[in-house]
Formats: sequence, C-alpha cells, structure tokens
Amino acid sequence: SRRALLAACSLAAWPLAHASKSTLLRISTPAVADDWHAKMWTVLKEQLDKLLPGIILLPCEGEGRNAVYAAKKGWKVFAFDQSAEGRNKALKLSEINNVTIDYSISDITTADYAENSFDVIGLIYSHLPSAIRKGFNKKLINFLKPGGLVILEAFNPMQLSNNSGGPKDVDMLYTEEKIRNEFEGMEFTELYNTTIDLSE
Repeated sequence: SRRALLAACSLAAWPLAHASKSTLLRISTPAVADDWHAKMWTVLKEQLDKLLPGIILLPCEGEGRNAVYAAKKGWKVFAFDQSAEGRNKALKLSEINNVTIDYSISDITTADYAENSFDVIGLIYSHLPSAIRKGFNKKLINFLKPGGLVILEAFNPMQLSNNSGGPKDVDMLYTEEKIRNEFEGMEFTELYNTTIDLSE
C-alpha cells in the first residue's frame, strides 16, 4: 500500500511520476517522431512498455495518442479533457486503431472517480496554475489503487529559454521541490532531470 515517486527533471523538460502508490516523474525536453505513436510522450511510453496492463487514467489527454497507445498495449483506458474537439479526434484515432477508450469531457475541477480505481495515472504535460494544480495532484493520488503508479511528465523552468512550447508562466512549470511538496507522502524512487528532442 506504499506510494512511491520515481522522478526525472529536464531542459525543454517533462516531469514523470511513478507511484506503489508510487510516482515516476520526469521533467525533460520533447522527442522527434514520424508516426502518431512514436510522437507520444517518451516517458509514458517507456513505462507502459514495461508494465503489465491494468486500468489507466489519462487526465488532460488532448487528442488521444497516449490513450490509444495504452489501449493498444492492452490497458483499459479512461481519459478526460475539456475540449470536445480533442475528444472527437481521440475517439476517431481509437476507431482507426480498433481500440476502445472511455473519454469524457471534464475539467480538473469536475473530474471525479472512485478512490483506489486506477493502477496507473499518466499526467503528461498538464500545466496548471499552482493554486489549482496542488489540490488536483492530491486528488489524483486518491484515485490510485494501493501500489498504483503515477507517471507525470512536464516542463521545468529551463524550458522558458526554449522555443519548443510550454507555458511562459514559471508558476505553471514543475521543479523537484514542487514535485516533492505536491506528492508529499509518496516514496520517491527516482528524481532527475533529462533532455529530449521534442516534435509534435
């Protein structure tokens, strides 16, 4: 029933959270790819390729490439975002790939799931003002099953000097200190910075 955090931080960066309940966090730079599944965020893909399939939640999922990749790997996928257009694209992508995803239109304040529901939560480039983010991250931890894993990938402040995207408000970017504070009570199995080439 322990929760742990495995984390990595970087330039043009993304955080990754891995939870027992543990969290794998990496903040890093983004990666180049030629097809839709190669374009999905690297850290999530790395972890899903290692794990036995279970039930995964993908908040702020956008157009669904992470959700579809997870579904193709055998995961039961739940996702949400506030964009109807993003949901439509995600469902179309899932149809093309002959998989099913449960994708709802919600924002972080209204999204609600039962406690201890998910084996994995993938929080990928979800950048929010700290006043909202802190409560949301704590809420997410409650959705995890005992022994569950949070995979969180996001930009750190060094990304401000890059032109490869991400928020320009430092309050919305992740640091190791923010991660430790906002995932307090989880065991950190790894926390580091890395850089990856990003292409959307």
